[in-house]
Amino acid sequence: MTEKNAHPHTVSDGLVTMAHNGIVENYLELKKELNGLGCEFASDTDSEVIAHLIAVGMRAGSSLEDAVRAAIARTKGAAAILAMSAREPGVLVAARSGNAGGVVIGLLEGGHAIASDIVALLPHTKSVVYLENGHIARVEKDSLEISGPGGHSVEPRVVVSSRSPAASRKGQYRHYMAKEIAEQPEAITATMRQRVDFAAGRINVPELDLTAATAGAIQRAVFVAMGTSLHAAMTGAIALESLGRIPSTYENASELRYRNPVLDENCLVVAVTQSGETADTLAAMEYARDCGARLVAVVEAEGTQATRLADYVLPIMCGQEIGVAATKTMTATMVTLVLLAASIARLRGTLATGAEKEMVEALAALPALAGRTLENDGKISGLASDIAGYAHLLYLGRGSGFPVAMEGALKMKEVAYIHAEGYAAGEMKHGVNALIGEDMPTIAIAPHDGLFDKMVANVNEVKSRGGRVIALTTEGDEVMA
Repeated sequence: MTEKNAHPHTVSDGLVTMAHNGIVENYLELKKELNGLGCEFASDTDSEVIAHLIAVGMRAGSSLEDAVRAAIARTKGAAAILAMSAREPGVLVAARSGNAGGVVIGLLEGGHAIASDIVALLPHTKSVVYLENGHIARVEKDSLEISGPGGHSVEPRVVVSSRSPAASRKGQYRHYMAKEIAEQPEAITATMRQRVDFAAGRINVPELDLTAATAGAIQRAVFVAMGTSLHAAMTGAIALESLGRIPSTYENASELRYRNPVLDENCLVVAVTQSGETADTLAAMEYARDCGARLVAVVEAEGTQATRLADYVLPIMCGQEIGVAATKTMTATMVTLVLLAASIARLRGTLATGAEKEMVEALAALPALAGRTLENDGKISGLASDIAGYAHLLYLGRGSGFPVAMEGALKMKEVAYIHAEGYAAGEMKHGVNALIGEDMPTIAIAPHDGLFDKMVANVNEVKSRGGRVIALTTEGDEVMA
């Protein structure tokens, strides 16, 4: 992070100062338009376009609040914004859209404070208001006004946190897992920060200090991990083989070193471990190091043993996950590994023309898409109540959907204590078909990708045997319905 790209951003005449958490997907389009209006940009970040949009609105006569509302309406993607203006001293305007990272307003004696997380406010107050998606808050020393998407007034809902510091960090959520599920858009954004250049359409992982020659010398890659990290590693292996054209496999760390595997200096070993202290993963890393392999550690916790063993360390950067059943860590790790694969592929010259730019565009949309998925909480809760009485569940997936199926089954077992199996859908005929029936619903991971038609055939096989199917598919799908 350079000083000119650091928040807050202030427009050249000092009219507006603003901080932003999120990604402006239509950043280039807006910047071109603003340049045409004579706006001078001082940074390389997408965030600065919001400051200029607000300033343009205020110069046309809008209040700070109305200008922020108009700016939000012009931008695409998830955004959490805090703005102030020299024209309205003593006023702060906060906004949240696209289920971006949190905006928390603290009620203090004689004033207010605004932060992205309640932890920052606890030394000062236990009474807070969480800004909802699509809401805008106008905050002064003695007043707090919140309006909804249409501009209508919304009564602030004050939450008084528990005296327990641990409970207070859960904020408005009943438990850490729910909070961390809700933090996924922000976690994905943080993972991409400083690694994705949305303006240039480039992906670069600076922590991976490889030259083109070094990357080109890699003849094989092995991803080692356990549990949720193993399922994320599966995604990494698929991505690196597809993009980087390097033969890639994924291995359970607890099994790898007992096989006397063939590893050497031409092998890249990617160890995935949230804690950085998983014993079997550390042992696999030590074995790989002794064999001369090049080691990458993908971790949430920096300074741990895994980081000391590795040649290169890729922090997941999604923040500590307190819930035992990892959620935001899983998604952030998958994104990190895809960025790793794309970065290596670019060094090796194996990315097709335009592929990197297409990936960047897709990554820019990802936090907002995650936020929209979280809006289905009501439907998901109803479905959960419906299937809670079953004793067995089957998860099916193909390609990149297979690791998701495996993770879904793992979560069901460790959280709901329901027996669940994750299966490669193409393997159905080899045993699992015999188990399908009314007493075992099948959850099919079926996005509209190159394997969708095959997943449709697998779903039809389940239905022909009297099995119930719950399909997780692309929005707007009519085939699975």
